[in-house]
Amino acid sequence: MCRNRVTSLLKQAKQLHIRQKVTESKGDSKQLFSIVNSLTDTKGSSTTSRSEQETFERAEALCDFFIEKLYLSIKPASLCTGVSRLERCITEIQEWMLCYSLKLNGDKTDFIVIGTKQQLSKLPSINLEVNKVTIEPSAQVKNLGVIFDHLTSSKKQSLNIARSANYHLANIGRICKYIDSDTTKTLINSFVTSRLDYCNALLSGTTVVSNLQRIQNKAARVISLTKPTDHITPVIKQLHWLPVQQRIIFKQLLSTLHSLSRPLPAI
Repeated sequence: MCRNRVTSLLKQAKQLHIRQKVTESKGDSKQLFSIVNSLTDTKGSSTTSRSEQETFERAEALCDFFIEKLYLSIKPASLCTGVSRLERCITEIQEWMLCYSLKLNGDKTDFIVIGTKQQLSKLPSINLEVNKVTIEPSAQVKNLGVIFDHLTSSKKQSLNIARSANYHLANIGRICKYIDSDTTKTLINSFVTSRLDYCNALLSGTTVVSNLQRIQNKAARVISLTKPTDHITPVIKQLHWLPVQQRIIFKQLLSTLHSLSRPLPAI
């Protein structure tokens, strides 16, 4: 009995500590990530590895930020003319950057040719020359955190969302027994729901929405501690969550309403 009493007191103290930390973070994603990371990290070596990985990811993000992204619509018949226009445009950008002591790094520049399978099969090999560096077309590129591929499918983007969301759900699931439901909701909204909502209008009408719906269902089970065999729809309604497809439609309608009702900026 004494041992059980001590265990119960330790669990209550840990719950209070986590609740206070989450409340103090005031919804800051960086602080929340640090809290969850410290609670789920059991080995010192893993902390170093994760810290190095975060450094590499931030470095890649900075590289992506300085990559010049240009868009040009061309027909297969005028392919050579379109490529020449694109190379001249890149050259002008490079000259402008040199005037301000900046450098356009050809090794970190990507370009992608987008079209259907039939259209792409008719095209010859396309290469760009940037600062004496030959650039071959990429199968996929990332723009503002969204992955685009040459067939304009959304599979890569949905897989990226699922990978990130499942990682955070696993971490939250490890500590959910030490925190209350409101704290769990805060963590889920910061790490999972925000990823499901980011640029999700691009996924409207695609088949990958069902994959995102599974992630939302999993997040609802983590909050409510619902068994995998139980029906999840009543839980989502109790949480006042819209399903993913309805969230996308709601965002589109809300954006349309704002664009129509808000006054236009003065010219």
